Amino acid sequence: MDFEKYSYKYLIRLAYIILILLLIEIVLRYYGFHQFPLFEENKNYEYIHKPNQNTLIYRNKFITNEYSMRSNPVSKYDSLVVLLIGDSVLNGTNQVDQDSLASTILEDTLKKSFNKNVRVLNVSSYTWGPDNVYSYLKSHGTFNADIIVSINNSGDAYDNMTFEPIVGLNPSMPSENYTLAIISFMLKEFKVFQNCVLYSKSNLNASKTGKFNKGFQQINDLALRLNIPLLVYMHASREEISLDKYNEDGKKIISFFKENNREVICDINYTLKNECYLDDIHLSAKGQRFMGEILYPHIYNLLKNLDRKDSLLK
Repeated sequence: MDFEKYSYKYLIRLAYIILILLLIEIVLRYYGFHQFPLFEENKNYEYIHKPNQNTLIYRNKFITNEYSMRSNPVSKYDSLVVLLIGDSVLNGTNQVDQDSLASTILEDTLKKSFNKNVRVLNVSSYTWGPDNVYSYLKSHGTFNADIIVSINNSGDAYDNMTFEPIVGLNPSMPSENYTLAIISFMLKEFKVFQNCVLYSKSNLNASKTGKFNKGFQQINDLALRLNIPLLVYMHASREEISLDKYNEDGKKIISFFKENNREVICDINYTLKNECYLDDIHLSAKGQRFMGEILYPHIYNLLKNLDRKDSLLK
């Protein structure tokens, strides 16, 4: 009898544990922990999101096209093309839904304004510097771009490529998913622990070197060779907003582009509210919309001039 009683209690406890684990799995799957957007290494520009992903993470839609852009597929019917280039600020990360990205908002608005298939292609990845971007464009081309819009922040000044291993090691850049969301969650948290406790700094911040990033010059020269406009958007961190000035690295980026006669839009001159930020640098959905609204009239005017020239040539 004692053995049967003990076995019964054991089975009840086991059933409770299985039920709790099942509930946890259901909740984690609801938030997409079994389908994180994945990264892959690249010999030319370090890393990028894998192409052709369509997933739901934290209830946010995350899509990449055949070129790993956070955009819909490129089409031969694209009539006007704007290349938005940058890092995770532009990419939006897993925290921002595809439809809330500045690139998506701009594309939808410009399509209505011009009644054409205007594309705003989102070429970006986490902690990319301009040298990553240039290497990407050198590898894949510029997609018949009519305008290049470079989204920068002060952290880009010395963020040079190092090709240190990071994909699959940093919790923000997984290389594979697992069948069970619980396993994905536990591995992700373990990697967070490794980065925060076992190591002095995260590999995501390990690429800062002493040389001003050559990608700024390369992208400027690329726009000159293509004979297309290059518009520069300088994004301020939350700390820079509070100080009402960019740090010295940010000032150096601004000076570089102004010396090269490029229009520089500084969002520090606009009213970026606290709810526009997810953290010190990344934008929330509201912040993405705000960035899109700032950029829209500048991009519209550039495209309008191009459209007018095309009409005169016909």
